[in-house]
Amino acid sequence: MVYIDLLFAQNVLIDYLLLSLTSIWRTEPVKKWRMWAAAVLGGTYVLFFFYLRFGFLYTFLAKICFSCILVLLAFGFAGWRPFFRLLATFYMTAFVMGGCVMALYWLLQSQVDVLYAFRFLRSADMMQCSVLGVLAVGYPFSWWFSRWTYRSLQRQKLVFDQLLQVAGTVLGHRFQCTGLVDTGNQLYDPISRMPVMLVEVAAMPFLPAPLVRMVDAASEGRLDEMLDTLDDAWASQLRIIPYRTVGRADAWLVALRPDGLSLQMGERRYDVRRVLIGLTSVSLSPDGTYQAIVHPSLLQYQAS
Repeated sequence: MVYIDLLFAQNVLIDYLLLSLTSIWRTEPVKKWRMWAAAVLGGTYVLFFFYLRFGFLYTFLAKICFSCILVLLAFGFAGWRPFFRLLATFYMTAFVMGGCVMALYWLLQSQVDVLYAFRFLRSADMMQCSVLGVLAVGYPFSWWFSRWTYRSLQRQKLVFDQLLQVAGTVLGHRFQCTGLVDTGNQLYDPISRMPVMLVEVAAMPFLPAPLVRMVDAASEGRLDEMLDTLDDAWASQLRIIPYRTVGRADAWLVALRPDGLSLQMGERRYDVRRVLIGLTSVSLSPDGTYQAIVHPSLLQYQAS
């Protein structure tokens, strides 16, 4: 006898566990109500199993589509690359959990139970070509998929180990964002020798429109005609820094002198006074993980 309510509750809890582990492994912030909504949707999926008219929902393509819907409902959509990483981690979590449950099940079985199971498998004709094909392809694919997902998680861990919280003020306007410490960033102002960090314009919505247009014009070398459009208060904080990029030796960077800046990495806080904030209109992170590139020398200041 099948108890539909117990089967539904079991699948809701399992789906919530898988989504929670995916969130933890990917260090992806997620709202609990979205997790529960996706888990409930996943629980309802098993109910269609008892209706023959919904047999198409249990085809391979339908299962893939349904798992994509669960991931989208739980985590949202922030781009194709983050989505596929989350989806791969979700599958990896499901495979690991399923393998652990099966291993524990067989570990607790007696010899009689194991022999009975082998007798059942033999009656199911395990030597069919389709079964052998799945085994031949499944093992190499599982090895490759596990290796790729693990390396992806390791790369993300390396990035998150270098993340910190950035908070600062410019002319009384406060901003906050997430920054990545980049040891390859060795950009200094040639006059004051202040280190220069990069911050996306989107992280500082209070910037006046003429300054934002100036940031865009800097990449095209049209700064001369833009300087007169900025008011005196912002012009007093403005710095124009020359730097080199691949293919160009005459690039310019629009930077601001902040009133104050603090960096928070774990329990340590760094209060920085001598720093310039270079502005960029391009996204620094393809998946939006961070919005600033922090100069490594800023972490040499006394932590509090």
